[in-house]
Amino acid sequence: MSTICVISGTGKDRVGIVAELAEYLGQHGCNLMDSSMTKLRNEFAIILMVSLPSEGFAAFKAGLETKKSELGLTITVRELNAEDLAEQQVADRYFLVRVYGADRTGIVARVTRELALLGLNVTDVQTKMITQEKGDVFVMLLEATAPESMTEHKVQSVLAPLSAELGVTISAEEIEVMEL
Repeated sequence: MSTICVISGTGKDRVGIVAELAEYLGQHGCNLMDSSMTKLRNEFAIILMVSLPSEGFAAFKAGLETKKSELGLTITVRELNAEDLAEQQVADRYFLVRVYGADRTGIVARVTRELALLGLNVTDVQTKMITQEKGDVFVMLLEATAPESMTEHKVQSVLAPLSAELGVTISAEEIEVMEL
């Protein structure tokens, strides 16, 4: 029998963090199911979903307490139950939303609220602040899933007035998603 857990961590970025953590996972018989890792300026963030033999879970978790100090990460582990693992209904449509313009407070909140009101589920968000001579430029790429009834035109028609209100450029397009 296996245990499935989510491991999340953050800390100062440095060379070798991924390799060291992956080696630790391998030593404990972990199978990496899903992952997301990124560098945010000088910080490193990681989220992993792993499965490992249930009989080794306690030793794995205890050893991780020592390993997180070596890695320089704050790490949490959450064991998943059957309800957590139940597959969500697969979305029929996928959208990519791009936002860019002068930075100001509230852009992410307003855009994601409008998408939620439309029934879109945000599945990935990446933001970046680009410093330029004329001022900071905010860039956001957002992926979302939607029911079959949602159209690209409907998403665009809701976001167009928001674009004017926030003083940023917002575009939305339906995309095909290839699962890795």
